[in-house]
Amino acid sequence: MIAFVDGTVEYIEETAAVINAGGFGCRIFMTPAALSALKLNETVRIHTYLRVAEDLFDLYGFLSREEMDMFKMLLSVNGAGPKAALAVLSALSPQALTLAVVTDDYKSITKAQGVGPKLAQKIVLELKDKFKGKEIAVGG
Repeated sequence: MIAFVDGTVEYIEETAAVINAGGFGCRIFMTPAALSALKLNETVRIHTYLRVAEDLFDLYGFLSREEMDMFKMLLSVNGAGPKAALAVLSALSPQALTLAVVTDDYKSITKAQGVGPKLAQKIVLELKDKFKGKEIAVGG
């Protein structure tokens, strides 16, 4: 697995950034908030999750390990793929998602593009036990 990528921001696309890591261009899919925080020619460290499927290798990137860990938790939910997980993190911060899960507020999760009530309820149901006892930052 590729745990992180250090490099220079070459260009920013609608859903991804291309990072020049030692002459190797890595296309990394990210949330709109993360992409907007990047600046061209800036040196960055992006925490990554590599998804390998039958005919593709996709890198998903995050500016913090907390966000990446939340992405992995979302992927553990039956029926939630990388696009849905990224959409949820685009709509809710890790703290806001944790609060939504522990308070059974699946409607907040449906704010994510492409995430309907059924998947949002699954997210709440399947992640609730994992979030028990987790501290929630106020204002997230």
